[in-house]
Amino acid sequence: MAEPRLSVVIISYECRDVLLRCLDSLGTALREGDEIILVDNASTDGTVQEVRARHPAVRCIANLENIGFARAVNGALPLARGRLTLLLNPDTT
Repeated sequence: MAEPRLSVVIISYECRDVLLRCLDSLGTALREGDEIILVDNASTDGTVQEVRARHPAVRCIANLENIGFARAVNGALPLARGRLTLLLNPDTT
């Protein structure tokens, strides 16, 4: 499989509804083969379950505790395979 052109990294916490709108929007904007990496910081609002159901191509990392934004980003960046990486807030549409 070819290297993705773009890796989108999103960190979430208790923002299921706005995150789903963001992912819906990204679905129309990304090229085939681009990747989305979601790191969820132990949300209790069903974020991970809903993302997995509605956006199965998103790579979800479900933290068992809220490790904060910076640590979540630092954990996700080494997983990004794209030539370019975009750090995106979940309320972006």
